[in-house]
Amino acid sequence: RLPNLLVLQLKRFSQSASGNTEKINSYMPTPLILDCFCNDCRKLTDKKLHSYQLYSVIMHLGNTMASGHYIAYT
Repeated sequence: RLPNLLVLQLKRFSQSASGNTEKINSYMPTPLILDCFCNDCRKLTDKKLHSYQLYSVIMHLGNTMASGHYIAYT
């Protein structure tokens, strides 16, 4: 059974060869509606049984993981 609320956390930081952690600021397209990915829906080709609708985004403003602020858009 799928949860009513799906929470995805994308950590947009990478570690360089020298060991420094840096923030990835490149654009990442985000769908407003995410089609279901359960086994029953994956078998269907025309219409999915479930979907998730994006309603909130939390963003990190700052250059490092050690500093900055998190802002929520809902």
